[in-house]
Amino acid sequence: MENLEIKNLTGFLLPLAVSAGLFYFILRNGGVSQNINLKSKRWGGIILGVAVIICITLFQNIFSGFLLPKDYWSLILGIIILLVGGIWDDWEKISWQKQLLFQSGAAIIAVLAGDTIEHIRLPIPYHDGAGSEGVVLFFPPFIAAIMAYFWIILVIEALNWLDGVDGLSGSVSFVTLLVLAVLGLTPVVNQPSTTLLCLIIAGVLLGFLFFNFFPAKVYLGSSGVWILGFLIAVISIYSGGKVATTALVLGIPIVDFIFVSMERILAGKLPVFGGDRRHLHERLEDQKWNPAKITLAFSAFSLLLGIGALLTQTRGKYFLFIPVAAFFVFFAWLLERRPLPTQASLWEGKPIKRSRKK
Repeated sequence: MENLEIKNLTGFLLPLAVSAGLFYFILRNGGVSQNINLKSKRWGGIILGVAVIICITLFQNIFSGFLLPKDYWSLILGIIILLVGGIWDDWEKISWQKQLLFQSGAAIIAVLAGDTIEHIRLPIPYHDGAGSEGVVLFFPPFIAAIMAYFWIILVIEALNWLDGVDGLSGSVSFVTLLVLAVLGLTPVVNQPSTTLLCLIIAGVLLGFLFFNFFPAKVYLGSSGVWILGFLIAVISIYSGGKVATTALVLGIPIVDFIFVSMERILAGKLPVFGGDRRHLHERLEDQKWNPAKITLAFSAFSLLLGIGALLTQTRGKYFLFIPVAAFFVFFAWLLERRPLPTQASLWEGKPIKRSRKK
């Protein structure tokens, strides 16, 4: 047990030191200045992606392959593909079709590596004499692959659309990784390698968040937020049992993604076309919430959902989605009473700088 605790502690603190050191060194030596435009601050995702690759590779060698070779290479190749696409998008804002092409490339690599959603557990009581959480529904390989693909794209885009306030996507991702790390240590799941992987990524991410929290000195950019979404989605698929937990912890961005998509469709637009300030964090900005308050509120809500996910079985996770849905219904009602502004944020009467608009 002590060796496992030392390994996990090292797996968190060493990546944290590497990440924080890299960002501090670059910022201290002129990586960003007050006179450089907003686009230049989106390099944070590049450093984060490189740091994740370095740290995963380092621990893969230190602990004699804590990841299976197929998992290691699918993660590395996926990160590289998303780095290339994200850098291109941050540089000149590519079309949503091209964005989807890069995201799909990473998702397909994971699926080909065998990371598919082979079953789901339904919240239907099933008594087999030994006790059971619910009925398990198994999928044929083709359906399992399709579900995994769409799950990965969903998580990437949900975090992508959340990336509109300093520290928001990163903080919610950090909470999600910690919850998945704890889940990997539970007797039911018992995946110490998954826990170590989550802690490595969480350590790198925390080093970034030191410089991304309001007022941000550097942003995730498309590359950073795509990589985080990809890693979280794939980790949740490993050995099954963590997709429902991940969906619950990411309840705010996922429901926001679905809710805003439906609103845009009903308005006669494609969901990918933004600029309408329908996202929850934008509505809170328009109610004069400052960025730090929004980030802390979202992170706290995600943490509460994560604790609930860890303490409940399948049926409980399903029912915990109810308050999340109710939360968004309330803001839909509020939107009917208070039309969205057509200009920039009204917080303190000044526009708020963002990494990008969704």
